[in-house]
Amino acid sequence: MAARPRVSPAASPDRLPEQALEQWRQGEWKLLSGISQPTVEQHPRRAQLALLVASSHHQLGDREATLLWARLAISWGAEETDLARILISGVHNTLGRCSALAADHERMASHFQQAVMRNNEPPSLFTSQDRTIRELANLNLLQEATAIVERQITALQNLSPDSSREGALIAILKSEVGLLNHELAMALKRGQLRGHTSDEPAPDGDIAESEAIWLKNLSNRASSQIGQELWVLEKTSYKRGGFFVEFGATDGILLSNTHMLEKEFGWNGICAEPNPTSFRELEKNRGCIVSPACIGPITGERVEFIFAEAYGGMARDADSDNHKDKRQAYADNGNTAILTTISLHDFLVEHRAPRIIDYLSIDTEGSEFSILETFPFERWDIRYLTIEHNFTAQREKIRKLLESRGYRCQEAQWDDWYFKPEHS
Repeated sequence: MAARPRVSPAASPDRLPEQALEQWRQGEWKLLSGISQPTVEQHPRRAQLALLVASSHHQLGDREATLLWARLAISWGAEETDLARILISGVHNTLGRCSALAADHERMASHFQQAVMRNNEPPSLFTSQDRTIRELANLNLLQEATAIVERQITALQNLSPDSSREGALIAILKSEVGLLNHELAMALKRGQLRGHTSDEPAPDGDIAESEAIWLKNLSNRASSQIGQELWVLEKTSYKRGGFFVEFGATDGILLSNTHMLEKEFGWNGICAEPNPTSFRELEKNRGCIVSPACIGPITGERVEFIFAEAYGGMARDADSDNHKDKRQAYADNGNTAILTTISLHDFLVEHRAPRIIDYLSIDTEGSEFSILETFPFERWDIRYLTIEHNFTAQREKIRKLLESRGYRCQEAQWDDWYFKPEHS
């Protein structure tokens, strides 16, 4: 589950302690553990930061790193009582996870509340619930996590239904419910939820007893929303060793159109994602080239970008589809930054992409046409494209442009999929 960005994802050094504390509160252990020792060592609040990083390694089960950061924290002035307190909070977090697995919701809530308690002050209800939601999602208890988010929405609506800030938080929470529900559907499909099992034999990654079973198992492992990677595989006769380009790629797993191509069929490629929080996850999740680039129509343009999880995009395109209220909510909550664009052509040249690109996946929440309009198709051989349009006015413009370049369109819900007949 993607983290809810209550603070700006692009935190400056002055905001690093605030960002680290927010990651600790939400249980973002991988992100928190990624803070480097040189970064912390030069910071005036390094003792506090070292304690938080030690806690993250403790939760990830890395004893050696936990001891290293604990010793650094003490050497930089942290009190031993502070170290003990934050490590005890980690014990409560572990007990909360155990209680969740045992379906003991009362103990679970108590332990997660104590896990986020600082300076003996009880945390807010939403702070402890944020940690609970994160850990439930990590345990694949997605139904329980969704129920808590929905209760948060109801509580906010009852608290101050006319407040613009609460209205923005409600919109963010609703988008989070949508992402959780997608993960829930995928987990049900794969038989990954506790209490659910698949009737099919476990796939072994090679040819199964029959083509039908193999294809069904392959479909169950797909991470895309509507089977984009399965369509590409079918069109390429389940090619191995192809080349893809995907932007925005979010964390490289959730809703990814290329994860299976890389991990199961040996494709290489490039994934781009300008949201710093998602990009840090992308770096860890994928083995292909990854980039934080913001793809735009031209190189060097300064644009305002809204970080809105799977709905993020340029502010000037924020009103282009039915997700505009979600983006506005994230923008109202301060989740924006000024980024510098790079054109698709320059991006491919910069990363030395091959001239033949088997698959291009574009999902930039409104800027798709302007990016493609300036692209020199004659200099590249892009064989398959999937483009999200969300039934906006740009859909017909994209179709007219690509058909003039020799592509044919296959409609797929809120996507259009393009191919050249000579390659099909």
